[in-house]
Amino acid sequence: MYLVDMMTVAPALVGVPAISIPAALSAQTGMPIGLQIIAPQRRDRELLAFAATTEGVLK
Repeated sequence: MYLVDMMTVAPALVGVPAISIPAALSAQTGMPIGLQIIAPQRRDRELLAFAATTEGVLK
């Protein structure tokens, strides 16, 4: 189970907001590719706004 969460452990340990959004599908396998965005502490609103904008651009 740890390997599944490997990329989310560091932000959780240091207390910074992070979000993962869908970015694309792999051309080779068709599997989804995600984009993880991490912001400084107490910047949750800015992170969510940036993620929403980025997700809209990537669609």
